[in-house]
Amino acid sequence: MTFKTNNLRKLFFLAVFCFFEGHFFYAQSFFKSDGGIIYTDNSGAAFIYDAGAKIILPPSDSFFINAGYTGLTSDVNYIEVTTHNVFFGLGNEAENQGFSFSGLFGKAEDELRIRPGSVRIILKNLKYNFLSFDFYKTFSQDFGLSSEAFFGSANTGQSNLYIMNGRFEIPYYGGCNINFTLPQNFDLQLFYAGGALASHNEKSVKLGDGNLSLFDIKSGKAFTFGTTLEQAFYGGLGFTYAGGEVLIKTTSNSQNTILYPFSFLYVDANATLYFANLFLDYKIKYGNFNFCVQTDFRFNCRSYINYYYKYTMKKSLIFSGENDSDRDSLVFSNCDFIWKFYACADYTIPQIQTKLYMKKEFLLPVISDKTKKLFGMQSENSRIDNSSNFDELIKTVLLSGLYIGFKIEF
Repeated sequence: MTFKTNNLRKLFFLAVFCFFEGHFFYAQSFFKSDGGIIYTDNSGAAFIYDAGAKIILPPSDSFFINAGYTGLTSDVNYIEVTTHNVFFGLGNEAENQGFSFSGLFGKAEDELRIRPGSVRIILKNLKYNFLSFDFYKTFSQDFGLSSEAFFGSANTGQSNLYIMNGRFEIPYYGGCNINFTLPQNFDLQLFYAGGALASHNEKSVKLGDGNLSLFDIKSGKAFTFGTTLEQAFYGGLGFTYAGGEVLIKTTSNSQNTILYPFSFLYVDANATLYFANLFLDYKIKYGNFNFCVQTDFRFNCRSYINYYYKYTMKKSLIFSGENDSDRDSLVFSNCDFIWKFYACADYTIPQIQTKLYMKKEFLLPVISDKTKKLFGMQSENSRIDNSSNFDELIKTVLLSGLYIGFKIEF
């Protein structure tokens, strides 16, 4: 199969299509609302909208509850979906310590259609949930700790999974995020997440399973300076490991359709990715105005995919009955890297206790010619050989990842 480079990049923007922020440690009750464009091009756009409120309950002035709604809709030509999500939370916050418990429950309206290149995946009745527990404590002026533990699951009804039909599910996933504040404005952040994958047919016969894992470590130092202008610069280094494996085994008996081409199909694949990371942030505050810029560079160190497959086609009037097998390794070039850009600006109107803000983020995978050739990707030169393609590219860059919103404290 052939994947165009622009389709691959679009999937990076929509890889996480449900957004939830579990940290609600703010000093006052508030209502906030924001929305924006996750991604747009000439085929359509993906939008997200979020609204939520937090209320501090008297007489403690520290115990709070929060709730809200997040919606997403996408009609771009490679992914079509509409999701509805509700979230809630409760917790207690004090000057030097606090905790919160949060949850999100969501579902996709009708079907989730994923169509990168020639691949066709249709997930029906997609439902998912997410739960998290957050805790923070300041031990001294130079040392503090904040942490989050989370877990969840997802499942679908009978769906079309490209090379087979069945129910797809994530029986469980979970992880933790731990941040240490250290002396001399240093910090250390540790993140781990892992989960399982599974698929069954309508008779609960297992068709495949797999697992995914991710580990990330980051450490850096902040430099603060300025008098009238309060400014801060942050620089950090990090390392990321990601891995996963998938095993699929189907037969004509496990697929209840005469159009299924295989009498036997076996696929065993695994992937490993190592990235070295560089983080550069800058923040400035002047009166009621705040501005920040964050850049993340993730450089590929060693990433590869190993796979083995064998199959036998049905012998009939429409299928040839052939059989084949192959084993190979696909190694990404060390010149590949991912660049993430994030900028935000906000202005507070103290008379009405309202904050107006705008955010812009962009994720750009930079892929070498060696990797493009390895995966049969098209060259980017064909995208900018005329003015219409160039105008589309400018529109995509300027509008994708653009969000606006407001927060009212009371």
